[in-house]
Amino acid sequence: MTKTAYKVVGPHPVAGICAGETVQLDDQAVNIPALIAGGHIEILKRPATTKTETKVAEEVAA
Repeated sequence: MTKTAYKVVGPHPVAGICAGETVQLDDQAVNIPALIAGGHIEILKRPATTKTETKVAEEVAA
């Protein structure tokens, strides 16, 4: 079971979550492509990691 975060953008709640909020959906149990095509949710874009963040993470791991 893999849960992924999506932003609710449609006028109706998705899994009880209203527009503008983030919802966690199980990719195996929910028809994600249909919800995206129907304008109900959109994929959240992850922020790009910067070299500084990568360097700090490497220093912490060392």
